[in-house]
Amino acid sequence: MRLISCYIAGFGTIRDRNFIFKPGLNAILEENGWGKTTFCVFLKAMFYGMEYSKGTKTLHERQKYEPWDGGSYGGSLVFATGGKEYRIERSFGRTDKSDRFSLIDLSTNQQSSDFSDQIGEELFSVDRESFEKSIFVPQNALDTGITDSMNAHMGRGSRVNRDDVTHFEEAIASIENQIRDYNRNSKTNTGRLRLLQQKISLKQELADRIPATQEAARAAEGRLLEKKSQLHQLEEQKKALNDRVTEQVKREQALGAFRQKRQQLAESEKELEKYQTFFAKGIPSPETMEEVTDADHQLAVRGKELEELRAKVPKEAYVTDLMKLFPEEIPTPGQFAAWSREAAHLKDLRIQQSYAVMSEEDREQLAELREYFLVKNPSREELDLISSEINNLASCTGRVSELTKQSEELERSREEKIADRHSESGFGLSLVTGLIALVLVLGGGAFLTLYASDGGFLRQILGLVFVGAAVVVAVGGFSGQRRRQSAYQQVLSDLDQEIEQAREERQEAVKRRDASRKICIDFLSLFPEDEQSMQQHLTEIRIKKENFDRLTAAEARAIDNSAGAVEELANASMRLYTQLQPYADSYEMDLYHEFNEEALLQRLQEDAQAYRDYVTARGQVENLEEQVMGWRKSIGDFLADYPLTEKSRHERIAQIRRNMDRLADLTDRVEELRKEVSEEEGEVIQVSEGQSVEEMQREQALLDASVVELTQVISELKDDWTNLLEELQDYEEAGDEARDLREQETVMLDNVRILELTRDYLNRARESYLARYMGPLQDNMQGYLEILGGRAMAERPERFTLDIDLNPKLIYKEQQKRGEFLSAGYHDLIALAARFALVDTIFSKDQPMVILDDPFNNLDQDKVKRALAFLGQIAGRRQLIYLTCHPSRMPAENGTVPF
Repeated sequence: MRLISCYIAGFGTIRDRNFIFKPGLNAILEENGWGKTTFCVFLKAMFYGMEYSKGTKTLHERQKYEPWDGGSYGGSLVFATGGKEYRIERSFGRTDKSDRFSLIDLSTNQQSSDFSDQIGEELFSVDRESFEKSIFVPQNALDTGITDSMNAHMGRGSRVNRDDVTHFEEAIASIENQIRDYNRNSKTNTGRLRLLQQKISLKQELADRIPATQEAARAAEGRLLEKKSQLHQLEEQKKALNDRVTEQVKREQALGAFRQKRQQLAESEKELEKYQTFFAKGIPSPETMEEVTDADHQLAVRGKELEELRAKVPKEAYVTDLMKLFPEEIPTPGQFAAWSREAAHLKDLRIQQSYAVMSEEDREQLAELREYFLVKNPSREELDLISSEINNLASCTGRVSELTKQSEELERSREEKIADRHSESGFGLSLVTGLIALVLVLGGGAFLTLYASDGGFLRQILGLVFVGAAVVVAVGGFSGQRRRQSAYQQVLSDLDQEIEQAREERQEAVKRRDASRKICIDFLSLFPEDEQSMQQHLTEIRIKKENFDRLTAAEARAIDNSAGAVEELANASMRLYTQLQPYADSYEMDLYHEFNEEALLQRLQEDAQAYRDYVTARGQVENLEEQVMGWRKSIGDFLADYPLTEKSRHERIAQIRRNMDRLADLTDRVEELRKEVSEEEGEVIQVSEGQSVEEMQREQALLDASVVELTQVISELKDDWTNLLEELQDYEEAGDEARDLREQETVMLDNVRILELTRDYLNRARESYLARYMGPLQDNMQGYLEILGGRAMAERPERFTLDIDLNPKLIYKEQQKRGEFLSAGYHDLIALAARFALVDTIFSKDQPMVILDDPFNNLDQDKVKRALAFLGQIAGRRQLIYLTCHPSRMPAENGTVPF
């Protein structure tokens, strides 16, 4: 096969050029930048088309050689093969779908179907990659390599050898990967054995801390007991002081009532002025308030969901505050209910002294709430019970999931034990034991039978000893087998018990979960609401219940307004405040002057609930925040007209409504108080001698501070002691794990040793196999090396060879070195010889042309002459297309062939 001529319409920088090829060596001399490589790629493209890689980020071949001026992209090539001449015509587009191909039979000038657009593979019987690694030599790329297509032509019938070598290499690579998987020292991907050794070191370091941790735990326990004794003494002092405070309050209550009334007058007058200033821009109409309230209600529902989600993951500082607030225990729902009733009673007593007029809006709201609670008016205890059931439902649901996973893990462990038992059969040990017993019996029988005629007593004794030893070995082997079977059965029995226990616990948890769900659904179905969670539904019922109770009480006060007795108010205040004072101190709230027990209880209940639920995972809240943004803006525009002091949106709207009601109420209240104060102004009430309530409260506050401080110290000591015990347990477990890990280390070391021995054996087998597979190619390469190197090459002490991937190797004193040990010049000479040896091996019948793109850049002048002489010698057997940019690398008898 040979090339005759070509025409380049447009390809890279070359446009509208013709070229005539001759047999043998075609040498082309052109300067750098002319397009020698472009010309070579054009010849390849005529046979194999242009590559196209969709979506690649790098510049692929099709883009690289697209004409710079945007004209025609392609050309034609005339060649001869099989006694016929053909012309290939190709044009290229931006993708392979827009390419055009035609083949003309020059004897008829008609389209030919002898070859398709895959003419390169059909003509040369190799694919594009094999063409580039054999008869197409790009610049600075004399090195070649093996491909599947080339492998099919090598070995003269031994085409399966490559697969065998590949299997060798895959097996060796797999073993190498396994060894690296054990021994890798990388920081980012450490080997299993190295990781195991690191774990052993860490576990042993923890186990060494056991003695010091034990001593520290004993010392912490002693300090904890001492502080608890001090706390008990302070509690006794507080109890005695509380009794004294109660007595003194009763004595000061009478005077306090008058002072309180006078103070109320001053505060009411000041408050009246404040509310008049508040509504300086006008009082909103009921319709406007109704619209804002409706928008606030829509926002409140989503806002509560958002608050609940945020409350599930309180910040660490908040959790610390809750632990200080509840050092021992959290108040029960019953305690909160009792305190709430007492607080409501106090509020009723105070309101009876202030005003009892219901507004029209309150009456309408009360009518709506009566309709809402028509079926059932739940008590606070019932609401607290349902809240507890909702929490229990969530807890049981989590417990069911945990027990289900535990059962699956136990069953999986049981199956693994059974599988391990089957794989660790004692048949081998029993067989060895039986063979030993048989040998001993045969030996004893030989002594007893063969030498019985000699009458030797010693030989008879030896025979009996052999027989007895056989019996002992047999009995011992059978006994050991029974012990192992018994231990295996015991392990399975323990696992079965654990599985059964987990199943029973799960069934019990399912029953509790279903019971809680039924209670919650039965209760919540009595109060229809929009679709929402149980907790949100219950919160809505609580809010409406509080409003209903407040409005019902207000209605009762309006019907029968009677002033409460001073002593009843004092006793009720003292009973409640004595219990709530520690929490009020934590919140820095003054119960005795601000009468804010309801706010305290509300905050305390919220903190108690938050403390119970703070371990719940935080949910995603961004979507909810976007939904409420629009409502917040519209309400915010309305609220901007008033000098509000409340922080939350709901409280601000409520503040405006309260201020409207309060403004009307204060006007009447101020007139009433002025009249009462004027009538009582002349009376003076003397207080009995003794320590005042304020002084005792200051003393009480000091005691409370001491109790809180000591309680915090006890809590910290308890945490320290508990942490030390947990650390001690962790250290002991670490010691056990270190022992188990050392056993695993021994097993891994044995595995690595076996893998290394296997790898070495496969390497030796592979090298032996390659000696037969590469024989013809090696012989051809040696012949070309003798032509290229002459006597100097033959006298060199080293030998040259190729591996299975056609990489040059250097053998010196029976040691094999990589091709990198050679100089660039010798490396290129060997690669050139390997190229032509590969061409001879692959194309043994019809030698194709060989295209060389300035391949001798790395050779000195002497080696260039040898290489050019070599080309001239082999040009008699094949057509060569040789391009260079320098006259020193041109053949002496072949000038430049112009276009």
